[in-house]
Amino acid sequence: MNDITIIIQGPIGKKFSDGLSKGIRNLETYCKFGDIIISTWKNNPVKPSKKFLSKHNITMIESDPDIYKNMYSNANMNYHVASTLNGLKKVTTKYAIKLRSDEYYSDLSKFVEKIKNNPEKVITSNFFFSQDDSEPFHPSDHVIGGTTENLLSMFNYAFKVCRKELGSIALSSNYFNIPDWRNRDGNRKVSPETFLCFCYLLSKGVKLDLSKSKEIMKKHYDVVPVTEMGKFLCKYMISAVDSLAYKQLIQRRPKNFINSMEEL
Repeated sequence: MNDITIIIQGPIGKKFSDGLSKGIRNLETYCKFGDIIISTWKNNPVKPSKKFLSKHNITMIESDPDIYKNMYSNANMNYHVASTLNGLKKVTTKYAIKLRSDEYYSDLSKFVEKIKNNPEKVITSNFFFSQDDSEPFHPSDHVIGGTTENLLSMFNYAFKVCRKELGSIALSSNYFNIPDWRNRDGNRKVSPETFLCFCYLLSKGVKLDLSKSKEIMKKHYDVVPVTEMGKFLCKYMISAVDSLAYKQLIQRRPKNFINSMEEL
């Protein structure tokens, strides 16, 4: 599958005692699905060996986090956006998938298939992909895939916003000229997932029209349930969510885990 690149972004080993993060331990599995780029930070105390990286033809980018520390940092959006964009700039394939370093998925085949069958759309997992009546314009941001061109469009736009808007306070929907939008808590604070969605749609010249939110999302996004991605581990706040915990989570919050765009 030499037409797809997998970008693993984020810290890869915070402490010697913890070893490498879950996603980095899964590198050999990811190699089955495409080229690999690790986009991380210079201050990682542990990292894969040069021998291992060379053996599997894996590129590792180590950036200085201090460059981005004063940018818009709500939910670490500065580091999320910067590390993803740094990886995307090195991609030479038609398609790309962004993964988090602290998560893993053992089977990306259905995700890759969905991307190639829908090259005009951005594909995400369903992990907190919310129904429209719960929170409009709220896809997931844990796994994001599509053409490299579309992902660059999203993250270039997001980077410009992060560089312009400083501080850690969540931006309001007023900033994106959609004042009637509300999150699931009933206020205008834009979540990280919606932030990226707004950035992508605006980068494509799409007007953010709340009255057409379902129509817009169905045209520009599609979804793959994490239950169709093999064995998985997702992170939610400080919790690690595997298949068992996932079942419990969707029982508590069913509106935030759609399985198809028909459920939007």
